[in-house]
Amino acid sequence: MLAFKKLTKKFPDGTVAVKEFTLEIKRGEFVVLIGPSGCGKSTTLRMMNRLVEPTSGTIEIDGKDYKSYPPVELRRRLGYVIQQVGLIPHLTIAENITFVLKLKGIKENERRARAKELLELIEMNPDVFMDRYPSELSGGQQQRIGVLRALAHDPDIILMDEPFGALDPITREQLQDELKRLQRSVHKTIVFVTHDMDEAVRMADRIVIMRNGDIVQAESPEQILRAPADEFVANFIGRQRLLRQKTEMPVADIMSKVVAPVSGQVSVNPEPEITIRPESTVLQSMQLILSHNLDSLTVTDFDGKIVGIVNRADLISFLDNVRLADKEAASTKVVS
Repeated sequence: MLAFKKLTKKFPDGTVAVKEFTLEIKRGEFVVLIGPSGCGKSTTLRMMNRLVEPTSGTIEIDGKDYKSYPPVELRRRLGYVIQQVGLIPHLTIAENITFVLKLKGIKENERRARAKELLELIEMNPDVFMDRYPSELSGGQQQRIGVLRALAHDPDIILMDEPFGALDPITREQLQDELKRLQRSVHKTIVFVTHDMDEAVRMADRIVIMRNGDIVQAESPEQILRAPADEFVANFIGRQRLLRQKTEMPVADIMSKVVAPVSGQVSVNPEPEITIRPESTVLQSMQLILSHNLDSLTVTDFDGKIVGIVNRADLISFLDNVRLADKEAASTKVVS
């Protein structure tokens, strides 16, 4: 649906902001670009809507070179949300949401109907908010309107450049949840730039970690947390987050599976009071073993059938290895 092919941006002073950026994004995928300041993530986003022209390479939308679209038409096909929101102060909320629709010649009654539909989608009462002005809204409400404005003309792709960066943590989490819920209901492809790893893990179907204009790793949050590509990624993610991820792994990942008898039936656990479910974490398993002074713990499924065994010695060995890896990482110089 969206394909970056060796996209490169070199500035007149010789700085190479983006180096042969190559990536394919599926329709409806939520992709987060993240990396240190100056890694090229925002420049990549701005090249998508031609606010910055690439030095070489291209972007294809549904197999068509994006340069074949006039810049204004291309921008109208994309939704764009930035941290500063940029609502027009003398226009009402309804007028702000449907500003692009007005430029496209859509009639006023249709524009108001679209604004009403979108406000209802995020549970902002249209009767209350349609005819208010931006100054009458909180920062979080203004950011919500910025997202709706990007959705109003029904673009296939939405670009978001650190849209929640200026908000307080509680409002930020609320908007993150709303955006994910919204994406599931409207099925848009979203390319989202952030510097916050927690936000990336919370939001993304796939995280693209960048460094000095290059892609270092592009995988699901779970894959990146479990297997960082290199020391830079591990340090960027943070040792504490990696340690937490390891201890929060489901015990199913390290248990010894029980082989069913020839009959195909698995026996019911005889001691259900000291069992644990496969989705329970490694840390929970260790805590249960210690509290009951057990040598092993039986893992059972929803129906109470035994699916595996986890041994005390294996858990201790696993957690010791995690702590040792964390200790070694702490003593290693962070890659700059």
